[in-house]
Amino acid sequence: MTRSGAARDALHTAALETMLEHLRSDARSWAAQVRTMGELSDLSLLGAKAGVAQFAQLEMAGSWSVAQLTASRWQAEAERFTVALPRTLALLESGQLLRHQAVVLLHRTRNCTVEVAGKVEAELLPAATGWCPADIGRRVDRAVLRIESEADAAAAEQRHADAAAERRTFTRPEPD
Repeated sequence: MTRSGAARDALHTAALETMLEHLRSDARSWAAQVRTMGELSDLSLLGAKAGVAQFAQLEMAGSWSVAQLTASRWQAEAERFTVALPRTLALLESGQLLRHQAVVLLHRTRNCTVEVAGKVEAELLPAATGWCPADIGRRVDRAVLRIESEADAAAAEQRHADAAAERRTFTRPEPD
């Protein structure tokens, strides 16, 4: 390898490491946002006392220049992380799990009970910190199916039947 090749390899390695640190920083920042969002639950209580059920989402949406639906989704995701996925949140806070990895855990366990989500986390973390999102998704799906089936086979069969009943094929016209 020529000297210029070695220098180029060193630059590439440095750039990869720098990008990884940016991703870790993003994970830590996002975890801090999730924690803060959880602390904003007192806005919901204040709104409920005032008779305005969506006060928190309105306040957040206005403060952050996002849609009310977005603020509501963020609040629900923060609650899901703090209640059902605390290990995921802790690994985000430490920068060991990256945001795109945590999103897969969040989305793939969204219909699970808190107990099932906790068992999935216990089974997959911290090993999942080294997996790509597609691998995490496949493993989460398998773990959810196995854990739910072990807990309640009838419920697992019903969930499968419901999913099959919701399958659709559709077409729509596209512009020229």
